[in-house]
Amino acid sequence: MSTQRVADVAIDPRAGGAEALYTYLADSTLHPGAAVFVPLGPKANLGFVTTVYEATEEELGFPFKSLKPILGLIQGLSLPASVIELAKFIAAEYLCPLPVALSAATPPGMRDRLVTAWNLESDDPGTVLTPLQAEVVRVMKDAGGFLVDQKGKRLEAATVRSLRLLQTRGVVNQSLRILPFPEKKKGDVLLHL
Repeated sequence: MSTQRVADVAIDPRAGGAEALYTYLADSTLHPGAAVFVPLGPKANLGFVTTVYEATEEELGFPFKSLKPILGLIQGLSLPASVIELAKFIAAEYLCPLPVALSAATPPGMRDRLVTAWNLESDDPGTVLTPLQAEVVRVMKDAGGFLVDQKGKRLEAATVRSLRLLQTRGVVNQSLRILPFPEKKKGDVLLHL
């Protein structure tokens, strides 16, 4: 009997997930608490891995070909295993679905702070670059090795095309990250009476 590595993912009910766990194909790097993007219907949703295990088709109740892969791992937004265990305890103790119990443990506004990051993998592509690609690599080096595409600060379409071509050459890779909360600047306002 063949087995497949799978992961149960809890999708926040407030973000469009039902109050259920969804099972997806898992790779060897996935662990409980990891934040992931998963397909659910026509769109991708943010979820947290609750369990990773080996299963047979009989245990799952459906064929392996019905499983969808996880779309991507989100860097900087994983939950500790102890938080996942606490959410499981709360779900069992208070008879609520695990995604509901887990939603109270997730950081606020995380979907709004989610960005696409392009990371520089290699300084030397080994091939000739176009002038635009060379400029993108130079800007990435100057920016600390990465570029971020976010709401309000979108990368130009030509830059994104260059990044995708550089990705096929292994020069850059694309990942999803969560931005930290912006720091609020305290003014130097003095109150005179």
